[in-house]
Amino acid sequence: MAKITFSLAFLLCVIIKCNGVNVDTISNEIRIKNVERHIDISSQLVKITSKITLENAGQKPVKNFLYAAESTTKNNLAFVGVKDNNNRDLRLVETTVKGYDDVKFWRVELKEPINAASTIVLTAEAVYTKSLLPYPTAITQQEDQLVKYNGNLYFFTPYPVTSQKTSVAMITKTVESFTKVKPFSQQDGTILYGPYSNTGPFTEKELSVHYKNNSPFLTVTRLERLIEVSHWGNIAIEEKIEIEHTGAKLKGPFSRYDYQQDHHSGPASVRSYKTLLPASAADVYYRDTNGNIST
Repeated sequence: MAKITFSLAFLLCVIIKCNGVNVDTISNEIRIKNVERHIDISSQLVKITSKITLENAGQKPVKNFLYAAESTTKNNLAFVGVKDNNNRDLRLVETTVKGYDDVKFWRVELKEPINAASTIVLTAEAVYTKSLLPYPTAITQQEDQLVKYNGNLYFFTPYPVTSQKTSVAMITKTVESFTKVKPFSQQDGTILYGPYSNTGPFTEKELSVHYKNNSPFLTVTRLERLIEVSHWGNIAIEEKIEIEHTGAKLKGPFSRYDYQQDHHSGPASVRSYKTLLPASAADVYYRDTNGNIST
C-alpha cells in the first residue's frame, strides 16, 4: 500500500512538473512584413521599442505568435511587454521551443486572431539593465564617461522579416565609433540603419556604439522598507536604500574644492536623483550616512 501511495505521489509530481513547462512550435505561416525599431541608449537603461507588422501567410486564423530574446541579452532583460494597435496590453506566457534552449521565448496571445492573408500592427517594448558598459572602466574627475552598447543590428525573431530599419538614440553628439552597415546615416545624436530586406529567422549581427553618456549609473544594492499602520488610519513608510554608482570608477585623486567650485567638475558623478512619491505624501524627510538631513 505504501509503495502504491509513493508511486502515485511520484507520478503526480511528474505530471505537475511537466504541466509547468510550456512548449511551443514555430509556425511557418507567420511572416513579419515590416519592423521599425527604436533603441534608446540615452540613460543607463537600454529601451527598445519595436513596431511590428505581423502577417498571416497561411490558410487558418493565427491566435498567437512567439516573441524571442537573444541568449546574450536574456539575463539582462528587466521588462518586456506587447500592445496591439488599440493600445491594449497582450498576455505574455513564458515558453520554450525544442532545439532552441539558449533562446528565451514568450507566447503572445492576441485579442483577436489574424485571419488568412491579413496583417496586424503590434508594439513590443523591452528594457535591459547592465547593457551599457563603461569604456574605459576608470576616468579622472574631470573626464566624461564613455560607454559601449553591444546589441543586435537586426530584430531577433523566429520568423522571416521582409523589411526592417532601426534608429539608435543618444543624448549626445559625441560618438567615438559605431557599427557601419549600409545603408546607414548619422544625424546629431541619432544613428539610422536600414531598411534591410529579407532577413531570416534568428538573424544576428553585432551592433556596437561607443559614445559619451554622463547619465547617473545608479544601482540599488539593498532596499529595506518599513511600513507602519496606525490605529488612526495613517501610514508611515521608511525606506533604507543602499545605492552604488556602477558607472566608470574614479581614477586618481578627488578634489572636493574643484567639485564645489566648478559645476562641470565630475560630469559623470551623481549629484542627485529623483524619487517619485504619491500626491498624498506628507512630512517627507531624507538623511544619508554623510550627515545630510532635509525635510
